[in-house]
Amino acid sequence: METNMKRNKHPVASLMRRSLLVSAVFAAVSAHAAVSGCGTSCTDYLRPNVEAVPLTQARIDASAGSLAKDFTTYLAASKKAMDADKATLRSERQGLSSVPKSRASDKSSPDTMPLSESSSYYAGSKALGIAKEIISFQTPAGGWAKNMPRTGALRLKGQSFSTYTVNPATTAYEDWLWVGTLDNSATWTELRYLAKVQGAQSSDRAAIQASIVKGVNYLLNAQYPSGGWPQVYPLAGKYHDAVTINDDAMLSAIKLLREIGLNSNKDFSFLDASLRSKAAAAADKGVNWLLTNQVSINGKLTVWGQQHDALTQKPTPARTWEMAALTAQESAKIMSFLMALPSPDARTRAAVYGAADFFKATQINNKKWSSGKFIDASGTNSWARFYDLAFYTPTDATVSKRARALFGDKPELHGSNEYGLVFTSLAAFPAESLGYAWYGSTAQSVLTRFSDWSAKNARP
Repeated sequence: METNMKRNKHPVASLMRRSLLVSAVFAAVSAHAAVSGCGTSCTDYLRPNVEAVPLTQARIDASAGSLAKDFTTYLAASKKAMDADKATLRSERQGLSSVPKSRASDKSSPDTMPLSESSSYYAGSKALGIAKEIISFQTPAGGWAKNMPRTGALRLKGQSFSTYTVNPATTAYEDWLWVGTLDNSATWTELRYLAKVQGAQSSDRAAIQASIVKGVNYLLNAQYPSGGWPQVYPLAGKYHDAVTINDDAMLSAIKLLREIGLNSNKDFSFLDASLRSKAAAAADKGVNWLLTNQVSINGKLTVWGQQHDALTQKPTPARTWEMAALTAQESAKIMSFLMALPSPDARTRAAVYGAADFFKATQINNKKWSSGKFIDASGTNSWARFYDLAFYTPTDATVSKRARALFGDKPELHGSNEYGLVFTSLAAFPAESLGYAWYGSTAQSVLTRFSDWSAKNARP
């Protein structure tokens, strides 16, 4: 006892040192626990996912080819628009004792802008209040953020345009999130709602119409020279720069601009002929992008990726669990849209038939995805959300060998230091851990329509 006391004249300090040593060792062990590839729970692990590459001037110079000048102009315009967005918010916040808290996020926000109400609703005070709120949150560039529930409460001076706490004084990616996007039905829903309100109201129409004009120009400015649309504009970097088919972002822009261009949606009939002409041209350019960039595997047209690189136009990853792959749900909606085009030419018919062939080859019969598992459901067919770009053999005897379904997960859940991980089944992680529908039945009704469509439109 005496000897121990002599060795430890300061027992508290000694315990603190020991505690720090243990913490350091634990930290070191933790740092080494993350491995390349998959570390734990690796059943059916295939490969690491990689991070998408943003659009940069260096990439444009190296690979944009004949569109290099146009992409350079686009990139400069995007930066100018973002600078203006930030400058507006900085100016508003000057002299404020505190910055107003950002609005709470709600993924069901599109429901607060209903598009199928009676004309009396859009002529009412509630609809007008929501329209005024929408206008107040419109960015200087002309777009809107996502997940913004509309209650009729106007944006406060200096308040963020998005549901994130943004800081326009820095250039860090994390300080400026989702300020102008097509993700989660944003921007195009606001435009459609405003158009209905302006058509029904007897007051404030000029302000609403001006906001719509600004928003339509936002869509025109956001379109890439190649014809696609990024997820976020002004460009935010990372996977947000990719041409985004996910959540029907690009398709929704095309549909709206096409309606405006054809003057088939009378809610927008107040727009002048020049803007309608530009909208029509942008929609046609978008349709051409879809027809040009439908993925072909072993000489056979399939469907589309969830995201495509802005320059290479090839499918690209997005979030850590979203790999470069074919996507079924959004592709089914593209196929449906193409079938609705009048007098389809040979390219359009080839695209539709190619997608139909893919969906017929990969359908899982009499199964429905529910609460993270398949259940028997007579008459219901399902498709995986993602399919491997390297595998498509439609003549194989079994569905699983015709195309390989892919699934993604966050690396930290598997002791990995990769960007993300790709699996060939859900055996390694809870199917609903990401709140993701890994299978869906969207293509079923589209194939039913295809049966009638193909009787009138021959395979080219």
